[in-house]
Amino acid sequence: MNPTIKNIVLLFACFLPFIVKGQPEDYYLAPAPTGDDSNDCLLSGDPCATLDHIMTLVADNDNIYVEGGVYMGSPIIDHPIKLIDISGKSTFGIVTLNADINFTIGLMEAALVQVNPGGSIQDAVDLCPPSGAGYIEVRTGVYNESVTFNKDLSFTSISAPITIANIEVDNGATLTTDANMTISGNVTLTNGIINTQSTLYLGTGASDIVETSSNYVTGKVTMLTRPVGTGSIDFLGANIANSSNIGNVTISRTTGPSAAVLGIPTSSIAAVWEITATGTPFNTDIQFSWLSDFDNGLNVFNLENASLFRDAGSGWSQLGTLSDASMSNPRTISNVNLDAFGLFTVSVDGTSLPVVLTTFSAKKKSNHILLQWQTASETNHDYFEVQRSSDGENYEALGQVSSAHNSTAINDYEWKDFASTLNGTIYYRLMMMDFDGTHEYSNVITVSNQRDFISLFPNPSSDKISVIASEKIEKMEVYNTTGHRIKVDTQHDEIDISKIAPGIYMLKVFFASGASQERFIKK
Repeated sequence: MNPTIKNIVLLFACFLPFIVKGQPEDYYLAPAPTGDDSNDCLLSGDPCATLDHIMTLVADNDNIYVEGGVYMGSPIIDHPIKLIDISGKSTFGIVTLNADINFTIGLMEAALVQVNPGGSIQDAVDLCPPSGAGYIEVRTGVYNESVTFNKDLSFTSISAPITIANIEVDNGATLTTDANMTISGNVTLTNGIINTQSTLYLGTGASDIVETSSNYVTGKVTMLTRPVGTGSIDFLGANIANSSNIGNVTISRTTGPSAAVLGIPTSSIAAVWEITATGTPFNTDIQFSWLSDFDNGLNVFNLENASLFRDAGSGWSQLGTLSDASMSNPRTISNVNLDAFGLFTVSVDGTSLPVVLTTFSAKKKSNHILLQWQTASETNHDYFEVQRSSDGENYEALGQVSSAHNSTAINDYEWKDFASTLNGTIYYRLMMMDFDGTHEYSNVITVSNQRDFISLFPNPSSDKISVIASEKIEKMEVYNTTGHRIKVDTQHDEIDISKIAPGIYMLKVFFASGASQERFIKK
């Protein structure tokens, strides 16, 4: 072979991988009308209008330069890309993450982020707006990442359970989740609260959660089964000492208003533990601890007469003698010589209680909230004061209901709250006032007064509007200002208004539970 040709061939072979691989490509994105998806997107002067379109062009590690503005569509990001801000904040409607991305936090937001395996939950958190209006939906899978939730948001799993390595809640955030979620490592509450409406599972290698009066978990948390044998274990406020061979142990703890148990003898604290084991305890010592946040209205005087209660399968019964649980936070109460596991909670001695409350419930009616309660006995009791709260901490008095004063018979009472305009979870409790001026509080109960939520994006718009709703949309209808229905193309989460005249319209969204409506402007 000619030496010159040979050298050329060798040189080409050396540089071929670099030629094939190439450098990251640059793409440009700008809101319409500046952006247009008919452009090639490769020049700043010829940007595309939607991230959806650019995602059909990019490869791994490409750059997308984003001009600030509101973007239509529901982009699916399935390549690891870099989103680079050019000017101002960019807002997207629904974004699906199938890959890890790089972007400027705080300058790019999405109202709803869906995450699939391969995508990053942390990226989803960072894309959520700081206002608390963010929603994250995660598909089943294992996410080997440490996620910091530093803003109020709602978090759910789309399908089956998910597993995350570590989570942290910080910056005073509240993480509200109904996800069936397992944490394999640590749950760290640096500065925040987790409100779980499903079950938060702690894997066999997970650490116990360190909680304080401002950093805690409400709802159900379960420590997955661990071998204990004749050893000891201290988890979720349940401390089981060295004992007989109890085998493998599972501990669950449920906290919050719905956890309180009525009728033992009046109401328990807002915490219940469930302990199951493959072995049987024998003369086993056990101690329970809980934050004063979960006292559930049991004041210091009552907690000087606290007792542990257990339901081992045949109903609640008192264990051991009375204890003083009032002098510490977390509160603690102990029992020795335990012979069976089951459900556990704490209440107070009922012999001196002026009112024995057996039931207390709240039901949402068409135009009011109906409160109903029942007493088994009343001694020197003056009246009930009905109290309401929007946050479970600050209560207002709604009115008084006269009592039977002195009675050993069953008495039923009710109160109708017509004035409640609160949206979301409403908390109620009873203050039971005696003739001598002393009083007790009932357990706290809750009722959901959640209004169907819809958000339109963008609004105003000239062509399409994305609809984000609090539940599954059944159908959508558009009406003009005179009340006439206007024909538009609708999908499950989008309406096409490009063919209707500019003006003000009303979108009515129908759900299985009812309907909600929102006004929009066609530009």
